[in-house]
Amino acid sequence: MDLKNIRIVISGLARNIASHLPKVLEWMRRLREEFHQDSCFVFLTNDSNDNTKEILTNFQAEHAGYTKLYVFDGLAAKIRARTARLAFCRNMVMNHIHANHPTFDLIFLADMDDITVNVDAAVIADALRSASSFEWDMIAGMAQPAYYDIWALRSKAIGCNYDCWDIIRHEKYRGASHQDAVKRHVDTWRFSAKPDAAPIPVESAFGGMAFYRLPATRGCTYDGVNKSCPNAAVFPQSLRIGNCLYETCEHVAFHAQMREKNGAKLFIYPALSFSPAS
Repeated sequence: MDLKNIRIVISGLARNIASHLPKVLEWMRRLREEFHQDSCFVFLTNDSNDNTKEILTNFQAEHAGYTKLYVFDGLAAKIRARTARLAFCRNMVMNHIHANHPTFDLIFLADMDDITVNVDAAVIADALRSASSFEWDMIAGMAQPAYYDIWALRSKAIGCNYDCWDIIRHEKYRGASHQDAVKRHVDTWRFSAKPDAAPIPVESAFGGMAFYRLPATRGCTYDGVNKSCPNAAVFPQSLRIGNCLYETCEHVAFHAQMREKNGAKLFIYPALSFSPAS
């Protein structure tokens, strides 16, 4: 795969991450250089009380012509639920991408905090090149030493097909300790995979970063709020005592729509490997 022929949007959300942001922006800058010269950045920030906004504003000025920055200060007061706010922000970014870069090939989404501060852009680019060996529409990152993003994870292949934090809430209503419930429904699903391991099919995952084929994201939106019990089809009513969790991982709805509307094939890709800051 010749990355110089691929046009990509590199994107992320940022809030109160000034201590990590310069290093993250630097590896993102190097990553962009691997691709077609038309490739660009789209960032969104809101309500930071450090200098996150200033760092991004300066980056936009230094890379004018291919960097778009959205600033939504005051958003936290308007949308209280964190996952609903994340969904709003991700939808703003995705709407911008589809309106302004509809013919681009790929979208790369990444967390911009300590999770990705140690990313090596060359490793990410090489992982994408190697992904030409199989058919995919989304490949999610594989943190080392273990995949950690269980709230976003849905996978028949792995066995995790439910909202972990919702069932933890129900178990605590039934008298379980927080620690024991987390062991059962979060720690149980953490797993390791070497970078040369085979792609792992999923219905949803994120894990700090992901590449998306742009056409497979058309017509899809993020949603960070449960409209009904997210575990009704998985756990019997006797285990779902108390109110269901209002918030949910916003990636799950987006990935479900990718599959349902566009027939997308989603994977965790172990070659897309990085080590979060300890």
